[in-house]
Amino acid sequence: MNNNCNITTIFNKTINNSNITTNNYNTTTTNNSNNINTSNNFCPCKPKPVYITQMKATLFCTALSALFRDTQDQVVYIVIPLYHTTGFLLGLNGAIASGNAVVLRKRFSASHFWSDCRTYNVTIALYVGELLRYLLSQPKSELDGVHNLQGIFGNGLRADIWTEVKERFNIPKIYEIYGSTESISGSVNLSGKPGSIGRLSPLLCQLDQNKPSLVKFDPVTTLPLRDANGRCMHAKIGEPGLMITKVPDHLLNVKIYKTGSDATEKKYVRDAFAPGDCYFNCGDAFVTDKDYFLYFYDRLGDTFRWKGENVSTTEVANVISSLSFVEDANVYGVTVPGHDGKAGMAAITINPKVQLDNKELQELYAHIGRELPSYARPLFVRHIPKAALTGTFKNKKFELAAEGFDLNKVRDPLYFIDHENQTYNALTKASLSKVIKSRL
Repeated sequence: MNNNCNITTIFNKTINNSNITTNNYNTTTTNNSNNINTSNNFCPCKPKPVYITQMKATLFCTALSALFRDTQDQVVYIVIPLYHTTGFLLGLNGAIASGNAVVLRKRFSASHFWSDCRTYNVTIALYVGELLRYLLSQPKSELDGVHNLQGIFGNGLRADIWTEVKERFNIPKIYEIYGSTESISGSVNLSGKPGSIGRLSPLLCQLDQNKPSLVKFDPVTTLPLRDANGRCMHAKIGEPGLMITKVPDHLLNVKIYKTGSDATEKKYVRDAFAPGDCYFNCGDAFVTDKDYFLYFYDRLGDTFRWKGENVSTTEVANVISSLSFVEDANVYGVTVPGHDGKAGMAAITINPKVQLDNKELQELYAHIGRELPSYARPLFVRHIPKAALTGTFKNKKFELAAEGFDLNKVRDPLYFIDHENQTYNALTKASLSKVIKSRL
């Protein structure tokens, strides 16, 4: 154990501290030793324990050596919770399987991240969610790019900060990956295309029959749309599509969730393209560009519908976050009495050196007016002092959406879009009734 109580080092497969624990870390081997049972206790709903076969766990462990050469000489820095698949299977287990060194920090610290990397000669670092955005929020230093990193890998690096992260911190390689604990397949960006999670070209699909497909979907039911023959319809280039993956025959009878076969069956899309076939519903929407690069669009359930149009929370958040005075933006849909669908609302954190004043509110209004169609512009803004994140650095939406713009519940400053004055104005009890009765 290092003198710093927040750091545990593991070298040559020998764990110096055998009692490594993290809150809500629940990974156990089942009695028949064929599966690993994992559970994420930070889900706003009831957690679903997931079975992971030993074969799948082994495949997870090979990712590290596949992405980085000379793995035995690497030092892997893990600051994300071990109850997360990226931290446990891809990071810790992957490093131990390859025989390289691991540096574990008990809690993520943006101010210590790069000093840790220099102190322990870190060559590979893992990230999830908004972790890298927190590094960007730190004061710039001449030592930002001084390290031995060969690259970083993880998931959740948004396109709006990709290039800034790479250039400011002098990171040679960024491997953005996609996959969920229970999914059958995954994807990785090997080319360094900012914002992409890989490619989904016709050639790759021909070479791999289990390659994912993007299909048209209903954002309300989150289920695939069917044509007159009852078959799923492929999404076009640039059109958001639900990702589904063909289930190999040998996995058809394998349970995914410990909660029961019903939970597993709900994730299956049967008779998708041919009678008797079976696909796994990944629950996320993506788009491809003309070069077949694949981009995350939104997590289904987060996407909302307003004015008859589908709104991607991720797309809107990226637009708002591109403003210099905005540190982070969390976008979600809220119910407005007397109106169908859900209206957009954004919870934003501001750069510590800036105050959210009339100038910034007018700039926010003008910016979204230029960059977003009218139906996608947030009707309400909530100024929060600190981003509300899960244990894996992902924005919490459930609690914020539940509070909405209720002045009896929300103590943070609230604003509404004011087209007449071309700004966002403070929301008060007096103005709220007018806003609701207006033609939004």
